[in-house]
Amino acid sequence: MPLAANLQADGAKCPQVRSNFYSPAPYPEDEAYRQHVVQRLLERSLPLEPLQTAVDAAADLFRVRYAAMTLLDEARQWLPARRGLDVDFTSRAVAFCGHTIHADAPMIVKDARVDERFAGNPLVLGAAEIRSYVGIRLMVSGAAVGALCVLNDAPLPEVPSERIDQLRELASGVVRAIEDRLKVQVGSSGASDASSIVRLAYRGNDNV
Repeated sequence: MPLAANLQADGAKCPQVRSNFYSPAPYPEDEAYRQHVVQRLLERSLPLEPLQTAVDAAADLFRVRYAAMTLLDEARQWLPARRGLDVDFTSRAVAFCGHTIHADAPMIVKDARVDERFAGNPLVLGAAEIRSYVGIRLMVSGAAVGALCVLNDAPLPEVPSERIDQLRELASGVVRAIEDRLKVQVGSSGASDASSIVRLAYRGNDNV
């Protein structure tokens, strides 16, 4: 049976789900500041080796085809480190991670075909055939800049809490690597706190 027919059949079993619909994530309340932090990261040299190590470890931990560390700018989802995905970025409108950045709790999607936020998402309907997702948001300089996530082309069984804790640890390692790099890059200014540097710069722009 074609994929579209399968999705229609699943929708018939779950009437509340429309297989041709998906819901782009709303922007967070602190989107302006969050964008400022993201742009500073995109303009700098990220520590790609530890980021890729974390992504590979996450994929191995969940035994999935796809994993990524993402950054969300105004219109795009950038993938500085990834496994199984052959693109540098996607539209932010289709990004599962756009939902993840709204809460500290992990976002777990066991079957995207029966989740109204994602059933009609091009990442679900397209060649990647994303079916499941687990993501942990990345907090850098007080802003949720993106996520460390794993995705698969099969529905997700129950996830042990220990595995979520391990994914959190990997995400924490990603944040530490990024913030350590920021501290090194702003060190010449005589400041040691990258978060303070970013916040002061942002407030200064507000007064221009």
